[in-house]
Amino acid sequence: MIIEVKMPYISIIVPIYNVEKYLDQCIQSLFRQTLRNIEIILVDDESPDTCPQMCDDYARKDDRVKVVHKKNGGLGYARNSGLAVAQGEYITFLDSDDYVDDDAYEILCSLADENQLDMLRFKCNRFRDNGEASVARYDAPFSVYSSKEEIRKIALYLFDSTDRYLSNDKIPTGGSSCMAIYRGAIINRYNIRFVSEREYISEDYIFNFQFYQLSCKIGYLPNSYYHYRVNPNSLTRGLQLDKIHKAEIYTNYIISLILGNGYNEKNTVFAFNYYLGMARGVTKNVFVSSLSLLEKRKWFLKQMSDAYFQEASAKYPVATLPWKQRLCQWGMKHRLFFFCYFLLILSLIHISEP
Repeated sequence: MIIEVKMPYISIIVPIYNVEKYLDQCIQSLFRQTLRNIEIILVDDESPDTCPQMCDDYARKDDRVKVVHKKNGGLGYARNSGLAVAQGEYITFLDSDDYVDDDAYEILCSLADENQLDMLRFKCNRFRDNGEASVARYDAPFSVYSSKEEIRKIALYLFDSTDRYLSNDKIPTGGSSCMAIYRGAIINRYNIRFVSEREYISEDYIFNFQFYQLSCKIGYLPNSYYHYRVNPNSLTRGLQLDKIHKAEIYTNYIISLILGNGYNEKNTVFAFNYYLGMARGVTKNVFVSSLSLLEKRKWFLKQMSDAYFQEASAKYPVATLPWKQRLCQWGMKHRLFFFCYFLLILSLIHISEP
């Protein structure tokens, strides 16, 4: 007798490290999914708390749970360990301090199937432990893109920190691998994997850029199904004084990816856009930090005098930036500390890191 084994509709990969306080909320949101045919892959990245035991307990309670215990290697490599065992028709990722709506994956998989999508991207809501929350807003309709030229263009938008390129196209962007579902066959066929965030920041963007190159049809849904916890202890939070240098390493890698995938030289402007946007964001974080004014000025002058920053500022068409960011960039290029300091602090310019 031949027994047919049904492939999971979607594999949800959850990298886990030092989140025992939040893990149960995350996993319970998966257990409550209205779509029952799911595969839950918990990747314990050598977590130092009770998370490894919690993962094993979840697996004993629900046979849809797979647990991978591995040596600590960071978020990107933990996701890769999950990809190595994922069997779902679709694949997605969920950070272990976040959670999703109960009907999230039923809606998303059905819509992807109905439209034969290789990727479906959606929105998220943000919340804090103190109850503060912000709801994503986007007034565009559900949209599908099947032109290879369109998809390759959208791939470049990943690195646009200002959205200025999107003013006419009205294409919502986003680089998080958690706010998308991916066709598993493409990931497996081309062995798409994450780089280490310890080597290249924004590893999600690199993964998505590679996936776009191999996609034939993608969709954007303006609805929010994902709840992102603004966690002060997460990797993306906190003051990192060397982050502009890390952005330089990342930018050079992105330039090699852009040129290596058949784009022309002028498209490298997107990589420099990311770098300068990151520089503005990090500068803002330093200015609002607890460092003394003298320490802030010393850091600022050193960073803005860096040869790479000056070269990027000279190459980039700064005149095309929104005026507030253009003014800030001009002050940074000319190393005008007090000008930039009061511009960012007193004017409360909204400049976010990519």
